[in-house]
Amino acid sequence: MTVSTTYKYWLSRFVNLPADKEALKAVTLLVNGGRNGFTQRHLSRDVLKRKEGSLNEY
Repeated sequence: MTVSTTYKYWLSRFVNLPADKEALKAVTLLVNGGRNGFTQRHLSRDVLKRKEGSLNEY
């Protein structure tokens, strides 16, 4: 899959707004059509955010 195809898919699914809001469930639903792998995706996102120092832990 090329970047161009991925970009067109992302735009056609209107994924940008929920992604900007970090609405992981909404992005997962728009991209995958369901919530398969959501837990792992959530954990992976948290690991990356911790590494970059942008995860707010309360």
